[in-house]
Amino acid sequence: MALALVLPACNASKDAASSAPTAGRGHGVPTRQTVDGISIRVPNGWTLRRNPLPALVEPALPFAVGSWPLPSGGNGCAPSRAIRAQPTTAALFWLYEYPPAGLHRHDFPPQEKPFRLGRLGGPFECLGVRAYRILFRSHGRYFQVHVVLGRHAGRLRHLAVAALSSLRVRATD
Repeated sequence: MALALVLPACNASKDAASSAPTAGRGHGVPTRQTVDGISIRVPNGWTLRRNPLPALVEPALPFAVGSWPLPSGGNGCAPSRAIRAQPTTAALFWLYEYPPAGLHRHDFPPQEKPFRLGRLGGPFECLGVRAYRILFRSHGRYFQVHVVLGRHAGRLRHLAVAALSSLRVRATD
C-alpha cells in the first residue's frame, strides 16, 4: 500500500488543460487561493499553478506552489518540468488527492496543524529527487504532499511549512 502512495497512478487524458499560474500579491501578506475546495495561503511573490500536470487523471494534482514562476508539465506522474527548473534557492511543493476507494484511513493520519516536514526521503522514482512526503486526510479526503527544497533554500522551509499549515479542505458533496 505504501509503495502505491509513493508512485502515483499515471492515467492520462488529452482533454485536460492547465490554467495560468497565479502569484501571491500584496505587501508581504500571503494571498489565499482556492482550488477544488482546497484553500491555501500562498506566500507573497510565490506562484500557484493550477493543474500543473494536465495529463494526470488519477490521483488528482490540483496545484503546485513554487517560490519562482514554475513551469507546468512533466513526466506523467510528477511536475518534473518544475522539478528540473527549480533554482537551488527555491522551494516547491505540490498536492495529490487520492480517491477514497481502496484506501485505508490509518495510512493517512488526520491533517496536522502546523504541518511538519519530517524526514527527507527518496529519491522517489516518479520524482527523481529527494523530497519530504506528507500523507494526511481531512473532511473525508485523502492527500499526499511532496516538498522539494533547493540546496540553498533552507531559509524558505518555514514559508513552505506555513503555507502548508494554512491548507483548509472543504468536504466534497
